Amino acid sequence: MNLIFSLLLIAIATYASYLISEKQIRCTLQSKWFVLAQHPTLTRIGALLLFSIAVFLLIQHYGVSIGFASFWVLASPLIFFFILYINPLKSTQKS
Repeated sequence: MNLIFSLLLIAIATYASYLISEKQIRCTLQSKWFVLAQHPTLTRIGALLLFSIAVFLLIQHYGVSIGFASFWVLASPLIFFFILYINPLKSTQKS
């Protein structure tokens, strides 16, 4: 259960960090998540807190070294797939 909860916390924190990034903040101000863009410092602190809670849950379940490593094992593919989902992959080659 800690593993699934940690994965969910990592996903939420990653998405919140994306919404307040420099390239996305203008679009976020016009969306339903405008509150996050109005307070970017609090959003960053909240995302850091969510990441910290995820690490704490994993450390509590697996131990310090394996818990910390498992955070990166969970976060890396999640962030990679999130980047692939957000950025449209278009072919630049013309036939």
